[in-house]
Amino acid sequence: MPGASENFETFFNSWLNRHETLLQQLLNSIAPGNVRKTEQHKHLIAQLLSHYKCYYEEKSNAAREDVFLFMNPPWLSSFERTLLWLGGFKPLVMFRLINNSVTDLTPEQSERIEQVRFETRIEERALTETMASVQESLASPLILNLSRRFRQMIDGEVSEMEAALEGLKTAMFALSENADALRRSTAVNLLEVLSPAQAVRFLATALKFQLQVMRQG
Repeated sequence: MPGASENFETFFNSWLNRHETLLQQLLNSIAPGNVRKTEQHKHLIAQLLSHYKCYYEEKSNAAREDVFLFMNPPWLSSFERTLLWLGGFKPLVMFRLINNSVTDLTPEQSERIEQVRFETRIEERALTETMASVQESLASPLILNLSRRFRQMIDGEVSEMEAALEGLKTAMFALSENADALRRSTAVNLLEVLSPAQAVRFLATALKFQLQVMRQG
């Protein structure tokens, strides 16, 4: 049977095809003749949210089987992997994309976005620190001693090693889930601040950025 890597890579390739189609629809919707088509914009935004919801659900299911796979995904290029933070992009990247795509923010919108940025930075830093703690646990005397003696392990030691690895997997899965939750909540909070037309411009820039990174890689 196909493993987590093969199954998710198949899904991901199909998801990317949909990604490109949605990008074209977004670009069409921000053409001069369509800038006031608010209902069309709202419909596209809902489609995009559903598109990403599908991605994160599929990713979560596959990560339950092999969470380490998503910390260094083989279906991404080496360049793309250098940009990863806990299995995806850093949430703060979204604020740069807004600066590049939405130039007509009101003072009230700018203030609200700064508040979202502040809250996101705090949560992002906390997750980074938790990841550092998990990585440090790999250097614990128990793990190091059992690793050195791997080939000579007796049954009791094998069980101890398996328990340590299961604990590590649980911690990494929780980190992955929390990082994805922060990515989703940051995007949703930003979209709530933007008008439909602004949101479409932001989303078009975000999708284009993701595809350009892939092509660069």
